[in-house]
Amino acid sequence: MHGDGMDVARGPSASNRGISATKFRPGTHDWHRIPDRRGVMVILSIASCAVIVAATLGGTLLSTSGLGPSVENRVSQGATAAGLVSAPSARWAPAMAYDPSAKAVVLFGGQTLLPAPGSSPSFSNETWEFAQGKWTQLHPASAPSARAWAGMTYDARDGYIVLFGGQVYNSAGTSRLFNDTWKFSGGVWTNITPTHAPSPRAAFGMTYDVRDGYVLLYGGGQARGSCYGYPACALFDTWTFSNGTWSQVGSCGGVAQPSCGRSGPGIGWSLSMAYNRTDGSGKVILFGGVCGCGNYGGYADYTWTYAGGHWKNISSTLLSAPPGLVAAVMAHYVGAKGGQDLLLFGGATSNVYGSSILQNATYRLGSLRWDNLTSTLLEAPPTVVYPGMAWDGAASAIILFGGSMCNSFFSGGSCGTSGSLLSNQTWEWHFGHWKLL
Repeated sequence: MHGDGMDVARGPSASNRGISATKFRPGTHDWHRIPDRRGVMVILSIASCAVIVAATLGGTLLSTSGLGPSVENRVSQGATAAGLVSAPSARWAPAMAYDPSAKAVVLFGGQTLLPAPGSSPSFSNETWEFAQGKWTQLHPASAPSARAWAGMTYDARDGYIVLFGGQVYNSAGTSRLFNDTWKFSGGVWTNITPTHAPSPRAAFGMTYDVRDGYVLLYGGGQARGSCYGYPACALFDTWTFSNGTWSQVGSCGGVAQPSCGRSGPGIGWSLSMAYNRTDGSGKVILFGGVCGCGNYGGYADYTWTYAGGHWKNISSTLLSAPPGLVAAVMAHYVGAKGGQDLLLFGGATSNVYGSSILQNATYRLGSLRWDNLTSTLLEAPPTVVYPGMAWDGAASAIILFGGSMCNSFFSGGSCGTSGSLLSNQTWEWHFGHWKLL
């Protein structure tokens, strides 16, 4: 979400438009570079990204050790991702969800230009479907207005995709937040905004709660004001959506909310949330987010569950967990042996000085721990914040698209002079491996 975040940015120089990937040599414990599929080898290490940003934006050189393999990422803007005939343009913070009736992953919106200081950003209201390994742009007669940081999930009880909220901003940094509700079914968008709904917001958690049978929404950021009297941006309320109706779970302060530990300010926005089937009982999982408690520079490393109208902090029961993260993405998937797992990817963490560091680590939630799979992978998506990610039931794979290498979420939108640090890569997580499509 743009406009009220920290003044920190990390990423490669805007002049670097192509980056190669790396692969892990089995048996050698080493990584080697993969030539760019367009026939050009372009190398840019994560460490050198930090050097360039330090020189350009006045940032501090940060170590990337311990954050995952040094995948030397290829980032594309305005070019087709390797291997695909067509794809959405490069963007970050799109909304993505799987539509089982169409057997396709649906992508909506996103921010398509990270502007240079003083110039105007660009947002999309395009609708795309990904099915059978290819992207197809749809052209519905009507659609939600252009936006990023919206929430979108498939409402299994009502039988359609639900989209809510989101944000745009202009060159002056003035934000407009949304609280309209749309359904997407049969290739058609329909505005179903009810009178009673969550307040305008962006960068919140939203997923379908299979166990309880409704869409669950938590938190988010707003332009100003707060619940509990905490700093501007944070919202800490919980809502459900079913049969076209939004209902608040308790009131602000009326129920236990995800927080930084047993007490303290709530985790308000830029969090990761998805339904988890790993333990058989089924619960919504929330991880990370901006909390303002000073832990990891305000980035939470706590794991919360939601079931039956109650939030519970399970962090103390887990043997291991990722560092505090914001702007990461999370989705459930079916493993090679048919088991249900939960995958967490990317985002930004921070060091003891509160400076943000983008990462491309991959974590899997087991019954007792978060497992860092990063060192076991042959290749991985780039270090990005806010890509889109969703489970593709037809392909039995997770699909990840886009993301930003320049963390304007924290830098106030300053991404160099060309603002070209967005990805249009499509990645697939299938049976424990990432693959660039």
